[in-house]
Amino acid sequence: MQTIRLDIDDSIFEKFMGMLDMLPKNKISIASETQKEHFMVSSVREVKEKILKAENSANYLSCDDFWTDIDKKIENI
Repeated sequence: MQTIRLDIDDSIFEKFMGMLDMLPKNKISIASETQKEHFMVSSVREVKEKILKAENSANYLSCDDFWTDIDKKIENI
């Protein structure tokens, strides 16, 4: 058995899967990998860019502020 990896545009994914459905079920095995771009990276540069983007766009709280907010929410329950 051979293995290939394909990246398929969302706009044709259903049509592509329809073509695969026409093949004999005992001759093909499908392992789906969806949304890989959210958690997989291909280079150190990409990791650094994602970290920088996260650091620049995040709203950070100090530990004390975090627990103060939690305490306030608990009091309001």
